[in-house]
Amino acid sequence: GRKMQEKDIQLLMLLSQSLRAELRAAIYGPRMTRHAFFMLIHNVAPLSLRSLCNTAVSQLELDRNDHLFDTGEAATSMYFVRCGELTYHMNDELLGERVGHHSWLSEAALWTSWTHKGALQAKSDCLVFALDADSFGKVVNVNADARHEAVSYAKGFLQGLNREPEWKLNDLYSSSLIEGLWFRLLNDFQVTRRTTMASSRRSEQARNSDLFSFAVMQLCAPVVDLAGQVARKLRRRR
Repeated sequence: GRKMQEKDIQLLMLLSQSLRAELRAAIYGPRMTRHAFFMLIHNVAPLSLRSLCNTAVSQLELDRNDHLFDTGEAATSMYFVRCGELTYHMNDELLGERVGHHSWLSEAALWTSWTHKGALQAKSDCLVFALDADSFGKVVNVNADARHEAVSYAKGFLQGLNREPEWKLNDLYSSSLIEGLWFRLLNDFQVTRRTTMASSRRSEQARNSDLFSFAVMQLCAPVVDLAGQVARKLRRRR
């Protein structure tokens, strides 16, 4: 069935801008920070990651057999798989490569002009977060620390990408810099990949629940107060 989206929830549309930004960060942040670069941005420039979640990420729903992208299309986003299972095919492969939750794809779209090298098809109902490349660049450039880390990472990412033989290039490419970033995160910020992955699902669920409850209370309080005022006026008229 059709999954509920943020725009479908009328209560959420009434939230203050800051509370909606906080809610979006709680939804998208834990998924993005499974990638070491975004965990680094979270630690050196937390407001930049929050801004990315608020302005650059959208939620996509795929039904079984839907295509997220096809070979030869211009890539405009990096994708994070929230749930479901997809298959990545190159050159009319019959089996393809399985892509499950916690995976990311098409990261190269953030760092260079990229054309999809294969096709991605949903094998079940899927939920995917799309990070728009243009919006990503604008947000990262606002903060000096985030810009510095992005420039450094992009240089290494592209060097590694350019060393790959043409036949091996695909949308699943993951930079060898990732391991080094996790090592740095451990040394500089005491952040480990294991604790991040083990705790993010629990913290994500709890945080989303707490934020939504708070949002509902914020919205309902004026309504309850107004209802009380109306009731008091009616009693006085009697």
